[in-house]
Amino acid sequence: GPLFIADVVQGGRAEMPCDVATAQASDRVVLVLWYKDGLGAPIYSYDSRKHSLDARNWADDKTLGGRSHFYLQSSPASLIVDDVRPSDEGLYRCRVDFKKSPT
Repeated sequence: GPLFIADVVQGGRAEMPCDVATAQASDRVVLVLWYKDGLGAPIYSYDSRKHSLDARNWADDKTLGGRSHFYLQSSPASLIVDDVRPSDEGLYRCRVDFKKSPT
């Protein structure tokens, strides 16, 4: 996908877009995983596999410490990180799984 560069002031808010578009109008997002700097384990997840109205969000406490939220309904969908710290600098990548379409 496309690469976006965000310059954020320490203490500010970072908004990182994630393309959740699918070719099939009847399809839906079931899982979004965010990774940082090539780490093997995700640092954030949005999981709606059981039901889209009951989506569960999880964030790694060491990396994001409760400062993040994922907004699927925004355009584009975005991971928001508040109170940005120097340790937040890095390359972030999202992976999107759909109910019918390929990842």
